Amino acid sequence: MSERFSVSLEVTIRRAGEADLRQLEWFGAFTHHRQIIRDAFEAQGRGEAVMLLADVRGFPVGQAWLELAPKPDSATPAVWAVRVIEPLQELGIGERLMAAVEAAALALGQAELELAVEKHNPRARRFYERLGWRVRRERREAYGYVPPDGAPAAHALDEWVLGKRLRPGSGDSPTRR
Repeated sequence: MSERFSVSLEVTIRRAGEADLRQLEWFGAFTHHRQIIRDAFEAQGRGEAVMLLADVRGFPVGQAWLELAPKPDSATPAVWAVRVIEPLQELGIGERLMAAVEAAALALGQAELELAVEKHNPRARRFYERLGWRVRRERREAYGYVPPDGAPAAHALDEWVLGKRLRPGSGDSPTRR
């Protein structure tokens, strides 16, 4: 026997708090990023970043982080760690998170943002382009971290860097097509 039905979810977009940090590991999928999550949260506490979450009943089902200090190869603040938990993708949560991060950037006096998309992820690139982001350049970079098991990890990235000039009101309502 099977039964099909729909449910509605109330989603709140809010800043991350201390209690969210372990939940952002998403049942072990991002446990290896525990220190990255903690570092981003501490940067938010110093006013150097904004960690926005899509919250459903107290659980962060999506996130978008804004790093206010530009990377060495740019003069523009960056959006990163944008993700929505897989079963809730393609429901508009990612669009709302991006609208909220753009609105937060505007409120902080930022007129332009960048983000990077790994070249092997054309789906993400199409998502951002649909929201008005445009490819500016290519970038290869590496990053490392120490996961909870203590064995250092390093990753090389081959990315498209996309940019967007923000307009007042541009973060108010996501584009739907």
